[in-house]
Amino acid sequence: MASSIKKNSTVKILTIILFFIFVFASVFSQVKYNDLAAAKKKKHLLQVFLPPATLVDTFSFGFKNFLADIFWIQSIQYLAVEGLMPGSLMGQYFDVVTQLDPKFEYPYLLADIILPKFGSIDDARRLTDRGIGAIPESWQLPYYLAVQYHSLKKDYANALKYIKVAADNPQSPPLVKALLASYTLKSGNLINAKYLFQIIYDTSENEYTKELAKSWIRQIGRIELLEAAVATYQSRFGYYPKTLRDVVALGILKEIPSELGNFNFVVDQQTGALSIK
Repeated sequence: MASSIKKNSTVKILTIILFFIFVFASVFSQVKYNDLAAAKKKKHLLQVFLPPATLVDTFSFGFKNFLADIFWIQSIQYLAVEGLMPGSLMGQYFDVVTQLDPKFEYPYLLADIILPKFGSIDDARRLTDRGIGAIPESWQLPYYLAVQYHSLKKDYANALKYIKVAADNPQSPPLVKALLASYTLKSGNLINAKYLFQIIYDTSENEYTKELAKSWIRQIGRIELLEAAVATYQSRFGYYPKTLRDVVALGILKEIPSELGNFNFVVDQQTGALSIK
């Protein structure tokens, strides 16, 4: 019994010693980093050692939240000194912080804002997926990533995937559901897009939102007429037109409605469906 107690005490003491060694190493690293930052040239990225997230997690010894705060502060200091340059360690910092504290929302949001443009959108997606699992009540995480897929990458499939996750969240505002309908339309799914806009029109209490949804329903009706003209073209020639201008040139369609003049339509050569680029 006495030997068992003594053994447990020894383990606790060793754990505490290892923890303080880890903290000392982190503080020492930060001091050295600050010294280097003061003297560095702007054109050269600082060589900072940042341990892998899994390693930090393994040797956290129950102090995960404390270490998450330390690395979060370091990441902000790093961002302030380095800016967003090729080879930046911000993605690794976000990985470490969210590995230690998966419910810490700010790192996910910041990752969604800066990584797609200055790093890797795949890293942002991986972090966002972790955040969605850890903080399912946050509609902002999938929303921010969806907007980045749409605006930066023109990847409407992934934009639609993540905006749907955000829209399915009961706490998301009406704007998110409107974007879901818009992204659905851009993907070429007119039936689902019209259905979503109809729901917005029927349920919204905001008159501006209702009018906007009504306008989109009318626009989709016009797009459906364009698709019918594309189908007529295919039935005559056995293949789909490359553009809507081909349909107009043959007189199948008198003109493209002026209300749709700003849209850049793409004709799917397999199905004839129209999507908006």
